[in-house]
Amino acid sequence: MKKVILGISMLISFSLSSQSQYLFQEIMSLQQATQERKTYADKNIKKIKVKSFEEDGSVSKRFFCEKKFSKNHSEYKLYTRTGVGDKSLMTGFFDGNGMLIKTIDSSETLVKICSILYDNQKRVSETKTNSRSKDEDFVIELTELHSYAYENDNSLNPSHMWKIKQGKDSTQILFQTDENGNIAIEKNARTGAKYFYYYDTQNKITDIVHQSEYKTNLIPDYIFEYDALGQLIRTTTAASTVREMTNWLYDYKDGLKVLEVIKSGMGERLGRFEYEYE
Repeated sequence: MKKVILGISMLISFSLSSQSQYLFQEIMSLQQATQERKTYADKNIKKIKVKSFEEDGSVSKRFFCEKKFSKNHSEYKLYTRTGVGDKSLMTGFFDGNGMLIKTIDSSETLVKICSILYDNQKRVSETKTNSRSKDEDFVIELTELHSYAYENDNSLNPSHMWKIKQGKDSTQILFQTDENGNIAIEKNARTGAKYFYYYDTQNKITDIVHQSEYKTNLIPDYIFEYDALGQLIRTTTAASTVREMTNWLYDYKDGLKVLEVIKSGMGERLGRFEYEYE
């Protein structure tokens, strides 16, 4: 069930990455958040409801997911419940250009505040995450800063990023572009680990693979497929075996996602979600 909920959370909300794939998890996710906010504002959509269905086709009573926008779409609140007592609230804020500048994600055990800064060219310049988690015995507070740099004012993508944990542990992430200006390689300068990004003729990302510091062969992570309108219709998370793979399949109506079906690599249905807009 955790994998299924992860798919929904990735597609309806945003949270900064602290692990890897910074191009995909941060830069592209922020661009997607901006584009989705514009779509909802243009269509005057103020509420999104997501229904989850059980194997017998009935609506799941344990699952709740609803996203509400403010009147001018400068703020949203995302409410989720995935089980008994498993509730969370994410609040997001947009600036006057419709770009996401802050998210606050809170649950009973974790509060995470993410702040995003942009430069004069509306490019991401800095992201900062402060998190505080607690259980019965411990309280853990973490801070992580990502500082992006660009070669010049005309560069659309960053040349490198500094990741700074707890104000002192620094790691440089290097980016290399292809002949079309898309980021093709993301490299951790400390470990040597690399992510490779591939694109179609429309410059839409199609594949993400990685190479660890211990192995030379490339390992697939994600595969993306689009329809003739450029809408994402399938996301596949790769794995070592077909059985471990997961497929997210999407249907749209009037440019809005209305259906999401999650299947295993063997075709077994893991989840079904329907989106309603008001």
